[in-house]
Amino acid sequence: MGRNLLDRVPGYIRARRLGTHCVLVADQNTYPLAGEAVERALVADGFTVVRCVIRRDGVMDPDERACGEVLLSIQPETEFLVAVGSGSITDTTRINAMRCKLPFVSVGTAPSMDGYTSVVAPLLLRGVKIHRAGVCPEIIVCDTEILRTAPLSMVCSGVGDVLGKYIAKADWMLSSLINGEICCDVSCQIVTDAVEKLLNHIPEIRALSEEGIRILIEALLLAGVTIMVIGNTRAVASVEHNIAHYWEMMQLTHHNHPPAHGASV
Repeated sequence: MGRNLLDRVPGYIRARRLGTHCVLVADQNTYPLAGEAVERALVADGFTVVRCVIRRDGVMDPDERACGEVLLSIQPETEFLVAVGSGSITDTTRINAMRCKLPFVSVGTAPSMDGYTSVVAPLLLRGVKIHRAGVCPEIIVCDTEILRTAPLSMVCSGVGDVLGKYIAKADWMLSSLINGEICCDVSCQIVTDAVEKLLNHIPEIRALSEEGIRILIEALLLAGVTIMVIGNTRAVASVEHNIAHYWEMMQLTHHNHPPAHGASV
């Protein structure tokens, strides 16, 4: 996290020795926002970049069509993937990285969800919400200047996603007491600390200040880390996410695009 990080992406990749041939995944909004700059930096540093810009009339969904576009962009010589975007782009890239056994790099463009550090990909298959196993990015780059340009509705979605952790934590603790389910105290504390820090800085987040956006994306990344630690979404999602997914599917059934997931949560 920090300022002016896009030009440093090639250096981060070389430090992790991911290779020099990649597919860069973005959409019509995130490519001019950050994808073009990342591609330019990679090419200037000697990387071979295959560009996969997913274009839609409206908002892009992480559905079978989007996943297929990324899959068909991957060549035998592809060594890693670069996702430039937030939830939909990251998850579409994540599932392809998993299935093709490739590492991927995430360049975040909005503090709208906790999935950057996740190992689960929420997707759409024939209009129905599904979850598939994925991989965590090898590198996550969150340029605060880019994140601050996100629409306020996406920032609100990120806040909503964090606030939903209260319900997830309560459900997990109740299941531990009633059903004997193992509850990870460390994961619970990570999520609790993230939520409380966010609630103490609402004015800064509302103002889209650098400090506010940093605190929000930290909360989202920390929440997502628990998914990687325990291998599922128990610490960060429960019935509030199930209901939100149901609402989203019903909207899609009526050919309406649902609100951002965190807003539904």
